[in-house]
Amino acid sequence: MTGGYVYRGRTAPDAFGRYFFGDLCSGTIWSLRVEDSRAVGLREESTRIGQLSSFGEGAEGAAVRRVGR
Repeated sequence: MTGGYVYRGRTAPDAFGRYFFGDLCSGTIWSLRVEDSRAVGLREESTRIGQLSSFGEGAEGAAVRRVGR
């Protein structure tokens, strides 16, 4: 598993506040919300990223990801 990042950007309002994490081998990405210290709303995202090695934050809260080593 590669994790994770809480999205705080403005370009994808439905993703705001969701924690994103992924699987290095399959490229699958999931996200969830945290409410009252519990993980809720787990969903598999439609995007796959092969060899996903990390997530981070760019300008204005935009999500970035690193592929490969």
